[in-house]
Amino acid sequence: MDNVTEAELTQGDVIFSDGNALQRLAIGAATNALVVNGAATGPEWVVPVTGATVSSQSITPTSGQTETLTTFQDVANASITLPTRVGGVAFISAFASVLCSAATNVAIGIYHGGSLQEIQQLILPSALAEYGISVTAMQPLDGSLVKMMWKGGPGTKTMVDVANFYSSRLQTYEVS
Repeated sequence: MDNVTEAELTQGDVIFSDGNALQRLAIGAATNALVVNGAATGPEWVVPVTGATVSSQSITPTSGQTETLTTFQDVANASITLPTRVGGVAFISAFASVLCSAATNVAIGIYHGGSLQEIQQLILPSALAEYGISVTAMQPLDGSLVKMMWKGGPGTKTMVDVANFYSSRLQTYEVS
């Protein structure tokens, strides 16, 4: 096709073969992207998909708070309101570092979508030892409230957060 001058082309046209003959694809708009069509038989111009919107939120629960109840309670300073973005989703992660006064058990959960959803329970075999426990969840970006909750067996459990190490944390990673 080098230097062919006998064709009805306009500036910017693309020529391709459909397997039988040469075909003309007129130039697309300045904002279009040239891609292979869905049947993988030739090129086509499309409006490109824009990049994803990514955001995150993170909060450190109040260090030193204690829990002695056997029913789930809100963790102080551990709630996040999700943004509202159609088609978006949040990955939610809750991690607690807990010091127990006696051998016991502790559970943390993630409240989202209007109720307590995911729960992780850990048996703490030794008194005066610090243990980590985590749980994760997914939630549509619908403007809902996300909270970390906890409960335990006998004895006192203390939430630990060592300054600048974020030993306990509630966080979201939001994509739409």
